[in-house]
Amino acid sequence: MIRLDGFKQKLLVTIDKWKKIALEKFPMRTRISLHLIMWIFLFSVYYSTNNRILQPNTTLTLITSFKDLLLVCIIFYSICYYAVPQLLKWRIWVFALVLVLCLVMWVVVTHEYAVFVLNTFNIKGTRGYFYYKSLVVGNLMSSFSIQQLYFFSLDIIYMVMTPIVIKGIITLARISYKMIVLERNKLSLERDNLSLEINFLKSQINPHFLFNNMNNIYSMIVRNDSRAQELVMNLSDVMRYTLYESNVSKIEIKKEIAFIIDYISLEQVRYGDNIVINCDYQYDSEESSISPLLMFPFIENAFKYGARDSIEDAFVDIKIDIKDDVLNFSVKNTYDKEDGVKVDDGVGGIGIQNVTKRLQLLYPGRHLLNIANDSNLFSVEMTLMLN
Repeated sequence: MIRLDGFKQKLLVTIDKWKKIALEKFPMRTRISLHLIMWIFLFSVYYSTNNRILQPNTTLTLITSFKDLLLVCIIFYSICYYAVPQLLKWRIWVFALVLVLCLVMWVVVTHEYAVFVLNTFNIKGTRGYFYYKSLVVGNLMSSFSIQQLYFFSLDIIYMVMTPIVIKGIITLARISYKMIVLERNKLSLERDNLSLEINFLKSQINPHFLFNNMNNIYSMIVRNDSRAQELVMNLSDVMRYTLYESNVSKIEIKKEIAFIIDYISLEQVRYGDNIVINCDYQYDSEESSISPLLMFPFIENAFKYGARDSIEDAFVDIKIDIKDDVLNFSVKNTYDKEDGVKVDDGVGGIGIQNVTKRLQLLYPGRHLLNIANDSNLFSVEMTLMLN
């Protein structure tokens, strides 16, 4: 029962979505043009059919074709523009009532028209004569017998099915197109949101990171430590990369790795002997490129939680290997199990969850990501097909 209710709810949501799209209309001029083309086409079909069975009576052929067209128009618009919208609102009884009234109208008009033709025109010897003779098997009420209703039902389906099918094909095509456009807009919006988040990341480097490094550099300058100049250059490179150089969809892998090395150098000075840092990287081609700042949140997270005073033998282990345009990246770090690790933290609030979304959008079907925490060890492994 739970599964049925869930299916019904999904069905209602889907129908509601389709209804909103289906009820969206073309511009009036386009709609009128499409309908005129359809009715002109159908009139030519009706005329050709009636001309074969009523030859050589051209007048009767024209009258019959216009009669058929008028009836089909009334039934078509009644069903497609009134009955079907009522059905989508789950007013099934209204839909059924319209179908019954259309059938009654068709029976009455067709029977009376058959009587008119047989009494007014001499069509004996034509196929039309036998057709109209089969419609007049008695009075009007006898046309509502089971056998005659079955015949009239087939007749109305044959006549009305063509415009309804045309309408259905156009509607389904429009729904499919609209759904494709909506899906593309959704993906575009997600990309735009991620771009905004990345730009926010670039402009909002962790204040603690900046303050601590500025204090470290200041202390080194006071002590006349020769490493101060190098750290200033490293910090300058990190700022330049995040604010300017990474403002592209793809960047050379050597620049991304150079940025990571600069960042690690700053963190090494910041934490000193409190943490052991291992960084191993290699790539077989300088032409490989990657979406910028994909690895950085994982590395920043490792330092944020792996360099706590409460952790003994703290370490951060980073490996980057690129071969044949396949990136294998891993970062492991110790962490305080009592404090845990928040994977949604990161520079400027851009965390690992957002990197996951970026991977799904930028490298769909071309990436593997595994995040695990075992005992006091947190690890991230990522495989990426770059091109």
